[in-house]
Amino acid sequence: MFNTKTLFILGAGASVPYGYPIGKKLIHNIIEDMEDSIFIPRYQSKNAPPYWNENDKKNNVLYDFNSCMEGFKQISFYADESEARHFEPCNNNGLFKIYYTSKSNPLNFAHQFFFQTQIKQVDAFAQLKNALEILDPVSIDAFLRDNPSYSQAGKMMILYSLLKREDPLKFNINQSDDNWYSLLLNDLVSECADSPNKLSKNEVKFITFNYDVSLDYFLHSRLKKIENFVTSDDTSESPAESFLNALDIEHVYGQLYLHVNSDQYGKYIDLSEDNKLLNIKISWIESTTQQSPPLTSLKLIQNFKRFIFSFEQYNNIKTMYDERNNPTERAQRIAKHKDAIQWSEEIIFIGFGFDRDNLNLLGIPDTLSEYTQMLPGKTIRYLNYKGMMTSLSFEFENIQNERNAALNSNSRKDKSKTINIIQSTADNISNAYQNDFKKFLFK
Repeated sequence: MFNTKTLFILGAGASVPYGYPIGKKLIHNIIEDMEDSIFIPRYQSKNAPPYWNENDKKNNVLYDFNSCMEGFKQISFYADESEARHFEPCNNNGLFKIYYTSKSNPLNFAHQFFFQTQIKQVDAFAQLKNALEILDPVSIDAFLRDNPSYSQAGKMMILYSLLKREDPLKFNINQSDDNWYSLLLNDLVSECADSPNKLSKNEVKFITFNYDVSLDYFLHSRLKKIENFVTSDDTSESPAESFLNALDIEHVYGQLYLHVNSDQYGKYIDLSEDNKLLNIKISWIESTTQQSPPLTSLKLIQNFKRFIFSFEQYNNIKTMYDERNNPTERAQRIAKHKDAIQWSEEIIFIGFGFDRDNLNLLGIPDTLSEYTQMLPGKTIRYLNYKGMMTSLSFEFENIQNERNAALNSNSRKDKSKTINIIQSTADNISNAYQNDFKKFLFK
């Protein structure tokens, strides 16, 4: 278990083993995903002369983002609460009649008209796609930081693309070449077998810059399956529940959704032959005889549900622009991060690119003298993937040497005054964690 106060700081690379894209790969996915077909509500165009939006494409007019969003507000409650839903094509112009009913009121059966189109045919998404292709930014976060007018469409597409790749099977054996979460779990539960309640004594915190909730889901789902930690002698919480309720995982820029449970994770994954029945209860009426929906139809429905969920949840996502323009919240967040760093004795950076904007948000200084004042008594462990960040390695070495040079021979023996830097140049996280970050003989 973690007897030493340990702070994990996770960047995008920490989630790569579980199918999540980073940097330009996420941008490419977003551009590709705007080719997906969805349903949009039927609305009356404001163009003169006004016409119903089935004619928009014929008139070379993109669908209006604001009108679509207004329509989604009216039906979003039903989109995911629906116990059963029927999709019925009405004509050859892409018009569908969608029937829905809520679980809370199954007798309230209603319908609304929708059109099938591609995401990129809605004007705000068409503009987003065009801007990403022209500007070729290093990341979607950097793009939204500098182009805030694309905020809502950009956040929706972040959600849409990441939810599409949220696969709960990635944590199972032989499903990932680098399942480092399993190593983390083993360290959390070790030394707790004889006394399961010791699980809550783990001294560990997490700060993650990732939107995905893969770590949250993994720990919640796996700890609740380990027999030793789910039983309780009385009516109080089980050891697993006690640990999870106190678990400190902060998502700096928000997360895909707030309530992490086994039913939610992977609910909006892209459908395939292997998972096509995943949480889908649907009838697709193409004639007077109801037919079992084909996979292509199920994928379209799943796209629709994922898109609406992204519309509902996009405010969960925070960008660098949001942080910069909310100084009070930003100051509070920085103070909290600095407190976590001061609390820790060990800081482990995994998948972190050491971008200055993110370092600022952590409250980490940018001068050598400030580092030597902030980090005494701490051990910094970081993954420098394949040793590619040569300048970073040089700077960390400078921090350590500068601190040691300021100490006399006796002070260098005092761990509370020294700074210890441990670099891993491993080619994956598991190797770094197991061989360079794990403590063996000395706690």
